Amino acid sequence: MRHTFSLLVYFSIFYLSAQDSIVIYFNFNSYILDENATTALSKLKNSGGSISGVFGFTDPVGSIEYNRFLANKRVDAVCNYLKISNPISEKEASIGELFQFSPLNNENRKVIIRTKVKDLTTLSLEEKLKDAKIGDKIIMKALNFQPGLAILLPESLPILNDLFRQMINNKNLIIEIQGHICCTTNDYFDLSTDRSKCVYDFLISKGISKNRMTYVGLGVTNPLYKIPESNELEQISNRRVEIKIISL
Repeated sequence: MRHTFSLLVYFSIFYLSAQDSIVIYFNFNSYILDENATTALSKLKNSGGSISGVFGFTDPVGSIEYNRFLANKRVDAVCNYLKISNPISEKEASIGELFQFSPLNNENRKVIIRTKVKDLTTLSLEEKLKDAKIGDKIIMKALNFQPGLAILLPESLPILNDLFRQMINNKNLIIEIQGHICCTTNDYFDLSTDRSKCVYDFLISKGISKNRMTYVGLGVTNPLYKIPESNELEQISNRRVEIKIISL
């Protein structure tokens, strides 16, 4: 038996996390990408996810040396299609026949692409705008106000300046600034409008044209969490300012 215990343990762990993976299959003794493979790889290219490693496998037919070579050619075919360099070394990537996931040979002729899906909550405003479409809404994280007031806290300045830079860098960008509040069933004092206008006034003061912006208060009409909220985190999430993309 060609497998070592350590290799089996390593790839048992690898296999358990396969839900973060994409599998590309190959024909016998081939490293040519078929139509199914190119379709899957095209979707991966457009998904916005990052790749942490590309691993090549073969069936047990042939020598260990040849199968490592074939596995590496399969890895190269995938990386070339994606126009990337494999984040891991050739030695790590060319598994060949040393680990068999299935007793069926055709299920072992493959490449496994380990992926890391983008966490949209951590993207910068610039990254969010690159993927945005007309009508999309972008939540302005860390845009905070004094409780019950339309007065911005100092920690909001970086995100406001980031929004200003994106307005400068994207001359066709037109936005609607939408204010929301939490913790009550009615926006009695129109606080949501005052807060959205606060962001609007900041951008006006920095020289952004009024023709590129509008503002509106939506009160509690579109909460992310049901009101009354269950905890402080839900309150913070509902008490927000969003940017709706009108034009790009």
